[in-house]
Parts: sequence; C-alpha cells; structure tokens
Amino acid sequence: MLMQQEKSKKNKTAAIVFWILTAVAMGLVFFFSSRNADESSLQSGWLLDILNKIFRNEVLSDFVIRKAAHFTEFAGLCFLFNFSFYYTYGKPKRILSLVLTSAYAATDEFHQLFVEGRACRITDWLIDTAGALAGLLAFAVLIWIIQKIGSSRTPTPTK
Repeated sequence: MLMQQEKSKKNKTAAIVFWILTAVAMGLVFFFSSRNADESSLQSGWLLDILNKIFRNEVLSDFVIRKAAHFTEFAGLCFLFNFSFYYTYGKPKRILSLVLTSAYAATDEFHQLFVEGRACRITDWLIDTAGALAGLLAFAVLIWIIQKIGSSRTPTPTK
C-alpha cells in the first residue's frame, strides 16, 4: 500500500513537471512565431553558418533549417504532451496528443498572419504535424523500451 502511494506521488510530480514543460514549449513556439521575418532569418542564419562550416559546404539552406526547426519544435511538443498525459492518467493518450499538437500548429500558423513578413502556410502546418507524428513515435518507442527493461528486471517465480 505504501509503495502504491509513493508511486502515485511520483507520478503526480512527474505530471506537474511535464505539464509545465509542455506549457513552456508552447510559449517558446509562440515566441518564435512572434518574431518578424528579419528576426526569424537572423535566428536561423547563425545555425546555418555553423552547420555549413561543420559540413564544409553550402548544402543546407535557410529554408531547410527553418522547416527542420518547425518539424523539431512540434516533435518535442507532442513528445511532451504524451508524457503529460501518461503521468496524469497512467496511460498514453497518443491520438489526443497528436490532435492537440496539430491544432496548436494550426493556431501557430494563423498567428503568423499578424506578424510582419510572416505568413500562414498549410505546408508549414503539414510539416509541424509530421513533426508531431515523429514525437509521438519517439514517445511510443521510448515507452516500449522502458517497459521491456522493466519487465526484464522482474524476477520470475520459481516452481
């Protein structure tokens, strides 16, 4: 009974932490989307310079960096939503996490209509949603690995 209470307390703490991280991630997405076109280009430009120096060529473009950023932001957000629901309800809510992340991506694109030099693009929403799907898959794989490790540590009863 005491072990069950400790586990419940740990899950409640983890849920709070993951909901806070989810809210922070959503705030960061909003912040990055609030940057006008020039600020956004500067943001991705420094990373582009570094990567082109590392790879010693100019294969990457600002376009690729920006789309990869969209994908990664929403992969992370969906990953966090999944963990938030997992620790809140004790089971994954994968479809809900994906739908919420995709819906937030749609609001993000709409928000960009009101930012100078930015636009609302369905292709960006699709990239964001693909990122969310990747985050969902990463979560599912991680949970599967954790469960496999946990089940391999459970002692088998002797006859």
